[in-house]
Amino acid sequence: MAGDFSLEVGEAARKIESHLAKKGEESAWNLKLKFRFSSSLMYMAIGSLLSQDKIEIRPHKLTYALKKKTNK
Repeated sequence: MAGDFSLEVGEAARKIESHLAKKGEESAWNLKLKFRFSSSLMYMAIGSLLSQDKIEIRPHKLTYALKKKTNK
């Protein structure tokens, strides 16, 4: 069971990263609605991407703005 959810978190992270690569910056709220993620799944995927240093995050209104990090 736990392994299945870990795969789901990884897939959600890949969707977010791919979307940010195309769009640039997006709010966490808009991503949650676009992909129909539960709040738990959304924030675990964001945490996964942050721990891998793949995205930047900043407060934006009542949510957060996410942006894919560029390789330097």
